[in-house]
Amino acid sequence: MRTAATRTEHRMTVGEFLDWSEEQADDARYELVAGVPLRLMAPDNLRHAQIQANASQALRRSVAEAGLPCRVYDAGPGVAVGADGDECRIRDVIVTCASEIDETAHLVPEPVVVVEVASPSTRLADVNDK
Repeated sequence: MRTAATRTEHRMTVGEFLDWSEEQADDARYELVAGVPLRLMAPDNLRHAQIQANASQALRRSVAEAGLPCRVYDAGPGVAVGADGDECRIRDVIVTCASEIDETAHLVPEPVVVVEVASPSTRLADVNDK
């Protein structure tokens, strides 16, 4: 779930957003939606957390059983989306098989699987916007 957009003078690119988010004094998490940073509300409920954990475990098991050189990330790092380069979303689970990964990066490179757990209260936005 997210709160109202923070005020900005112009629409940010993903690069500008990552720089901006590093400068924020709080520990809040943000997503970039259509060039506007939105503060994420936390925490998720236990049902959401359990579904996310189940998805993450299933994907880790599948990757390991298949012997794939892939990594599975839980919510935290972002995924750049959108043709205009103005969206950065934090997904519940992300799989990447990128050959090189910068462990200090805030974006998951070359995502091949992206999981978003849809909540009843935000289902329309989770399905349509994300």
